[in-house]
Amino acid sequence: MKRLSSTVFKKAGLLGFVLLSLILLKSQTSFYGKVLDKANRPMADVRILQDGKRPLGSTDSLGIFSFETDYVQALHIFGYLGEKRIFGYEILPNYNRYKNRVVSFKPGDGSELIPSISITVAQSDPFSTLIKPRKLAANPSVNGGVEGLIKTLGGVSSNNELSNQFSVRGGNFDENLTYINDIEIYRPQLISSGQQEGLSIINPDLVDHLNFSAGGFDAQYGDKMSSVLDVHYQQPDSQGAIINMGLLVNSVALYGTKNKWKFIGGVRQYSNSLVSRSLDEQGVYTMNFADAQALITYRPSVSHEFSFLGNAALNRYSLSPVSRSTDFGTIQTAIRLQVGFDGSEMMNYDYGMAALSYKYQYDRNKSFKFIAGITGTNETENFDVQGAYELQLLETNTGGSAGRPLRTLGFGYFIDHGRNRFQAKILQFAHLGEINSFNKKSQWKYGMRFYNQQFDDKYSEWLYNDSAGYNIPPTSSATDSIIYDDFVDARNNIKNNKLECFVQQRQVYGRNRNLISSFGLRANYWQLNQELFITPRFNISWEPYKKKISRSDTFKPKHWVFKFAAGAYFQPAVYRELRDFNGTLNTNLKAQRSYHLLLGSDHLFTMWGRRFKWTSEAYYKKLDRLVPYLYDNIRIRYYAQNSSKGYAWGIDNRVNGEFIEGLESWFTLSLLQTR
Repeated sequence: MKRLSSTVFKKAGLLGFVLLSLILLKSQTSFYGKVLDKANRPMADVRILQDGKRPLGSTDSLGIFSFETDYVQALHIFGYLGEKRIFGYEILPNYNRYKNRVVSFKPGDGSELIPSISITVAQSDPFSTLIKPRKLAANPSVNGGVEGLIKTLGGVSSNNELSNQFSVRGGNFDENLTYINDIEIYRPQLISSGQQEGLSIINPDLVDHLNFSAGGFDAQYGDKMSSVLDVHYQQPDSQGAIINMGLLVNSVALYGTKNKWKFIGGVRQYSNSLVSRSLDEQGVYTMNFADAQALITYRPSVSHEFSFLGNAALNRYSLSPVSRSTDFGTIQTAIRLQVGFDGSEMMNYDYGMAALSYKYQYDRNKSFKFIAGITGTNETENFDVQGAYELQLLETNTGGSAGRPLRTLGFGYFIDHGRNRFQAKILQFAHLGEINSFNKKSQWKYGMRFYNQQFDDKYSEWLYNDSAGYNIPPTSSATDSIIYDDFVDARNNIKNNKLECFVQQRQVYGRNRNLISSFGLRANYWQLNQELFITPRFNISWEPYKKKISRSDTFKPKHWVFKFAAGAYFQPAVYRELRDFNGTLNTNLKAQRSYHLLLGSDHLFTMWGRRFKWTSEAYYKKLDRLVPYLYDNIRIRYYAQNSSKGYAWGIDNRVNGEFIEGLESWFTLSLLQTR
């Protein structure tokens, strides 16, 4: 009996040790798939890659493949026959969905994942558009920036194709947020025309994915009234290079990994001198814009990750104008402005940013991140330009003489002088946390950001304009004085601290997880005027037919998602909002306020045998304590007073899919009214 009991105990102990080891080990489970052609015959030697980069294996003679995955997060796999991508598939983080199952694939499956630019609704935020740019070089932008793609989305507009700036649903560019890897990005302040702006701060060769929201975004994002663009750079798992050569933009990007290190970086050079030949203002343009960016990641273990993000940009712009000819007016009354110039403009815009971050992954449900960063800008504008102008009335007859000058309406002379310098140094420290429940139905996010801002501004401009051949001072002025049409000479130096905090809870309801809500609060304290505010944000989405549809067949006619969002979006002033036309700062300026109401839907459907998605959003924004402004080309000049209020409402619609087979495109129709 003793010997039998001892043997039993030893076996039981060994079995317990094995079971305990299996529990402690990270769970790895095989995923099985089978690739068939249109005649249901197995396809051999189809390569399977993760995100089109990392090899996972290939199919055997029966068309079957398998690989190990932990089902912790969604995974995109693609099948290649030779160099042609034939299918795509998204594996969801749900082991039970694939347990004891072989998933079948055919050429053309998952085509919504295959196009060069894939636009979908982000599951974590119903009012956010997830963009996965495979080849952003195909986007409609002069300088290759991702903003060219953003401008094609609903509710987004721009009045200058040479500029990266855009406005969203009646706002201006200063009302838009931009993050790169959770680091808030600041933009130059003095740029006044699109041809001066240069490269976008976002390098498209480095982008893994980005989220864009035109309103109703979550509390985790900062305090701006219009939109948020959240960019994430790639974490490479192989070595390679991307080289783009062109007449306007040239770029080189390198990426690689070795042991516990990962690197991706790029250098770009841009010159829009060719485009300048088509501008109304003719002259000698010298434009050179260049930047270098790098993301370096060190991961000593599964739980710890250190990363460095750096960016340096040098922008040089000079112009020696010669002439300008602009036609305007109506068919009945056509007028031409002819200007002859002498002088030059020299603009330098330098930008640098560096940030260190540390992420601690406590377990698969909890993570914590710490960020320390610094941003610096040095902007100078020097110009002395004089010119003589003439207004001409033009012939409007449809004959051969149309456009010929008939007579002179007026003439004059002007001198434009400027010596501007703006320097900024911004320190930011952030802590972000995420806690998920075991079943992923509940998620808490919290965070805090501290900013130390220093601005040194020299603003010196004057404009003299004479259309009478002489200058007459007012009666009360000295007879030998010169009267300027515009004169500013100001020097400002301010320091400010700002603190932001948020907490947000996301909850998934129902056995089919078809109802998702998110509620959050933000707090913001601005030391300069000692203003403290707390704002709530809420959104909810409902997918009524989800229980009847499998993930692999999401384009059935009854696939709908309905969504609603409401929230308060208060915006503390950026520096140039504080400065009025005379260069005087109003440090008592309060935060502008915007209250959002949004109602929308997403519908996936099939047309012409191909897949399409219709996204529709209706919104209303109540605005108060607004700071009025004027546009000077693309430069925004503020009155520095909370003297306005208004509203904006509209409807945005977008249908995207393969209007031309094999090529994804989209059609956008928006209606907007502001007052």
